[in-house]
Amino acid sequence: AAYRPKNHSPETWIAALDLFVYPARYEEFGMVVLEAAALGVPVVTSRRVGAAECLPAEYAQWVGVAPEVDEFAERTLRLLRDSAARARLAAAGIAAARAQDLRRYGAETAATILAQKRRLR
Repeated sequence: AAYRPKNHSPETWIAALDLFVYPARYEEFGMVVLEAAALGVPVVTSRRVGAAECLPAEYAQWVGVAPEVDEFAERTLRLLRDSAARARLAAAGIAAARAQDLRRYGAETAATILAQKRRLR
């Protein structure tokens, strides 16, 4: 890996990756996770990253509960050795990113808020 300064076309660098590893301890959303998936780059992250909710079911075994170092390393190495799994995740990630739109986001956000409101009564 090499340091690259900020630029106006990060998609060039992200698309060149075999795998995107995002071990944030806590991240409200982490748009870069969805951006990598949209570019067909498989992602290893945890459920503590909000954007993990946007990843499709194919990601279940690759998204951990928390960013524990040993588990992250194991998943990352396993995925790097499995080109078929990376290809499946790439295709699923592209499809999931395409499915994200403002209407769907608004509808799901409203449903979540209403469900919580009902629980609090």
